[in-house]
Amino acid sequence: GEWVLRETCRQGRQWLDDGLPPITLAVNVSSHQFRRSDICRLVATVLDETGFPAKQLELEITETGLMANQENAAAILNTLRAQGVRLAIDDFGTGYSSLAYLKHFPLDVLKIDKSFIDDIPHMQDDMEIAATIVAMGHILG
Repeated sequence: GEWVLRETCRQGRQWLDDGLPPITLAVNVSSHQFRRSDICRLVATVLDETGFPAKQLELEITETGLMANQENAAAILNTLRAQGVRLAIDDFGTGYSSLAYLKHFPLDVLKIDKSFIDDIPHMQDDMEIAATIVAMGHILG
């Protein structure tokens, strides 16, 4: 996980230095890494070492990863957000989907799980679930 984060930021910095337009680069954070490491310190160190802009880094965390560390998740996410990093929940809808906790997390993106969108527009249920998640995301900002 640390190597992937460092290499992503290093490559992103190289692309910027080469004159390519800025893009957001996303890195998946495993639930183990989110739960057991000091992810905030690691991100700060890697961004400082590579010079990659925090606003162009998006960390993707699964619902399961967030819920496995409920007591610390909001504080970790708030610290990462304060560093300027974008935050996403990956595979939304397949884990706990706890709205009680979700409303307290400073998220930028809800990535709807593929199982809900594969059959759009052929499955009415999938269309309604996806539309509901999108509406909820807008309401929660």
